[in-house]
Amino acid sequence: MKYLKNKKHIQLRIVKLVLFLGLFFIFTFSNIAQTLVPANNSVNVSNDMQFKLTFSATPTLQRSGKISLYKSNGTIVETIDLSQMPSGTPMSATWPWTETLNGTTIRVIPVTVDGKSVYFRFSINAMNFSTGYYITVDKSVLSNASSLGFNGITANNWSFTTRSKPVADLEYTVSADGTGDFATLQGVLNFLPTGNANAKILVKNGTYIGLAFIKGKNKFTIEGESKSGVIIKGYNNSNLNASTHWRSVVNIQGDDINLISLTFINTTPNGGTQAEALKANGARIVIANCDFYSFQDTVLLEGKIYVKDCMLEGDVDFIWGTGTVFFQSCEIRANDNGGYNVMARNNNAVHGYAFADCKLTRTSSATTTQYLGRDAGASYPYAEIVYLNCTLGPHIPAVGWSLNSSIDASNIIFAEYRSVNESGALINTSGRNSKSKQLTASQAAQYRDLNWFFNGWVPVVPAYGLKDCAGVTGGSAFIDDCGICVGGNTGKTGCVKDCNGVTNGTANLDICGRCIGGTTGKTACSSVGEAEDEACSFDGVLESKNVGFFGTAYINVDNAVGTKIVFSINAVTSGNKTISFRYANGGANDRQATIILDGNALNSTLSFPSTGEFTIYKAVDLTLNLSSGSHFLELVSVTTDGLANIDQIGYVSADISKVSCEEVVTSIADESIAQFIVIYPNPSQSSFHIQVSVPMSIEIINAEGKKINTFDNVTELEFGNDLKPGFYFAKFQNKVYKFVKY
Repeated sequence: MKYLKNKKHIQLRIVKLVLFLGLFFIFTFSNIAQTLVPANNSVNVSNDMQFKLTFSATPTLQRSGKISLYKSNGTIVETIDLSQMPSGTPMSATWPWTETLNGTTIRVIPVTVDGKSVYFRFSINAMNFSTGYYITVDKSVLSNASSLGFNGITANNWSFTTRSKPVADLEYTVSADGTGDFATLQGVLNFLPTGNANAKILVKNGTYIGLAFIKGKNKFTIEGESKSGVIIKGYNNSNLNASTHWRSVVNIQGDDINLISLTFINTTPNGGTQAEALKANGARIVIANCDFYSFQDTVLLEGKIYVKDCMLEGDVDFIWGTGTVFFQSCEIRANDNGGYNVMARNNNAVHGYAFADCKLTRTSSATTTQYLGRDAGASYPYAEIVYLNCTLGPHIPAVGWSLNSSIDASNIIFAEYRSVNESGALINTSGRNSKSKQLTASQAAQYRDLNWFFNGWVPVVPAYGLKDCAGVTGGSAFIDDCGICVGGNTGKTGCVKDCNGVTNGTANLDICGRCIGGTTGKTACSSVGEAEDEACSFDGVLESKNVGFFGTAYINVDNAVGTKIVFSINAVTSGNKTISFRYANGGANDRQATIILDGNALNSTLSFPSTGEFTIYKAVDLTLNLSSGSHFLELVSVTTDGLANIDQIGYVSADISKVSCEEVVTSIADESIAQFIVIYPNPSQSSFHIQVSVPMSIEIINAEGKKINTFDNVTELEFGNDLKPGFYFAKFQNKVYKFVKY
């Protein structure tokens, strides 16, 4: 009997133990059924930590419960009371949660559900460095807590210690898991010194939820570990913070700032009023390899900003502001059933918004009408929006632009240059808004001159995420002329192709930029002259903006049929003579020139094939049959693109050279009368003087043989101020003499 009694006692104790363990696991496991970031008992946690609770299913917040921060000694630091959350649209006049960012009180939403996670953060200055804390979370903050297995988090079950103060070495890491110098963008921006910070901020892959505002700090770079991996997102809009200054997710005001490889998202839903993902204002801001998502007013850009390789998505005026902004190779994506890409508000002292080589796309076929841009009203009469060689999707209507008919658009510039459809074909722009215009090639080239566009600033984009051909980030290996990865850590030496494309060949460039020797069959140039010095006259300008030229400039003739350059050359002997022209042609097509020798058009043309870029120079040869003596040589453009940019003229044949323009005189019949006439100066930029020994009549004839003036019975006269640049003839007593206006 005693044995049986003890056996029952043991069985009872086992049952009690099982019940205890069951209850223990029910309550304890429910406390740890979620993933905590940072983990419980973590050390060296960033003092600006954003906290994260992740569940197996999507949690649902409700207007109940508290999330509280305590020091490890039990002192309350801050509480987020969700019972204060306004009902309905969360935009009540009395807002429960605010934070001082950049000296301004901003309404914030401290708790957010994103996917299966709840993110929350306390005030940016709530936690100190090197201090112990714990967090409590009421079960009632989630309406579906029970189904998630969440029973709340009580005191000392989510504890951590913050890290020591980062060293002010101006290189900082931001990591969402709390293992970096900082856990939020706002935290690191607050830490930067005022003025010229000269800092580099690396943002590790992760989701960063909340707002970030900064001003008064310059010269820093924020670079993401990867564009798709770094997500900076938040809820903010004009209803929550009713000002263009404070309704963005990120607001950066400063000079010499780089934003690289980041994604910005404003989570305000469609129809939720103006909601910028980024507001940027400053001089010399570079934004590269970034994505921007919102609906209305996605980015507000002011100051001087260069945007490259970015995607910007929105619907209504989603690119706007008073800035001078150049977008290079970006995607402009419409995401609603119709709106406007751009609203520019620049004044007449600066340029507005220019888009070069961009693609205008849409998220779906539901977007049927998206205008290139619209006016900003009568208050902005100098608005400027320009598209250069952009690819337009079918959602861009035939009219292109939205311009109020009552607006005086005489100073508004809404313009395109060679827009193409998604198949690459030029778009028929005959139906465009009558107040818009199509640019000429020279005007488009002017817009691509960033120094001109930004009035004295040429942006430099930092290298980002670049790997060499050996796969080393920032490495120095490169592809040699034979297509082999050499240098760096490859241990390989490269082969070299000569200028004729022969591996390890012996051909080389001569002084005229011609490929000679080797297998070319060409001999070297004997001498070379700078085009700006050698030309007698030209229709165009001297330029020096496209690097790679020799001398002080190159000649850029006007883009039109018939524009020309005139040279004077001398041949010692008669026969075939070769000259060469060093040129650049960044256009897609050959630029051809008619050859005119001593006023007579030859039955041939000279082609200047595309060099790919206006900074790449090549040489073409021209062979002429010349009589001994001096000659005028003219290159006259055949197409509306004009000529190539001419940098040098090379004298390949040894017995030809430049001769002074005024010495090249074409005369008819006997030259004996030349002693009776003097034309000076020749050439001239302004007027000419003619003196003759006896009174006579003199006709002035242009290059086409048309008489433009007659002077009767004169011995001396001054004329020519009204003449356009070019060459002319003075005819008297059946004699003809040439003079040049340049």
